[in-house]
Order: sequence, then C-alpha cells, then structure tokens
Amino acid sequence: MSQDNRISVNIPQQVIDDALANIKKASDALKPYLQGLTSEERQSLAKMGDKTLPFVSKSYAYCGSNAEFAPNFMDIPELGKDLGTAEALTPVLNAVEVLRSDVDDTVMLCGNEAFTGARYYYNSVSFAAKNGNTSAKPIAEDLAKRFPGVKRKKNPNL
Repeated sequence: MSQDNRISVNIPQQVIDDALANIKKASDALKPYLQGLTSEERQSLAKMGDKTLPFVSKSYAYCGSNAEFAPNFMDIPELGKDLGTAEALTPVLNAVEVLRSDVDDTVMLCGNEAFTGARYYYNSVSFAAKNGNTSAKPIAEDLAKRFPGVKRKKNPNL
C-alpha cells in the first residue's frame, strides 16, 4: 500500500445517515441523565479513574458495613447512586471514545490525502502557468487565493 494512499473508501450516504440517526437516538436516550460542565468546573473537580474506582468502591462498601465512621454530613445512598451511575456510563464512554478516535483518525487520514492531492494539482497548474500556459493561469490565480500557504513578507532590502 502506498504511503500516499493509505485509505480509499466511499461511505454510502445511507450508512452516514444511519450512523447519525443511531448517535442521535443514543444521545436522546441518555440526555435526561447527563450533566454538562463548564471548562472551569471540569478543571476544579476531582477525577475518578481506573486507579481511584477501586478506592471509591471499597469506601462505599465500608460505608455499608461500618457506617459509624461516615461523617454526619455525608449522604451514603447518594454516594452509592453516584458510583453506580459512573460505573454504568463507563462502558458507554469507552465505546464513544473508541468511535470518536476512529472517526477522527479516518477524517485526518482522508483529509491529509485530499489536501496532498490538491497541493500536487496546485503545484502542477502553477508550474504550467509560470511556463506560459494561458489555460492554467486563471486556475492557478484562483487557487492561489484559497491556498492556505505561508505568505512571505517581501524584504525591502533585496
């Protein structure tokens, strides 16, 4: 497989439509149970992950067997509810993250190949225009307006 063409797919529109409908269906199903956060809130919250989940689970278990050590302001049933919801949503989060990563990689790869091809064409048409091809000149000029290349400042000392 050529490095210039690592992917060559055409996804049928029906597949895209079905995927979007299924994502919307999953989103709609979970929406009443999900809570959004601001960037500041996300930064300020303690994070529970793979390493801290066993600590939280064991702490909750001890709350059930040794509740006398729980502070009086602590709501043990709410701790269980929060832990249960976090555990229930974790497989959903993992599946969505895998999908997001795969879609992102595919968009990046296809975008890279498309942009590379467009630059090849632009370079070729620009070369033709510089060498007097009158048909290539308007194409090169039009593409030059849209090409997001680096604009070099002209040195007045040269």
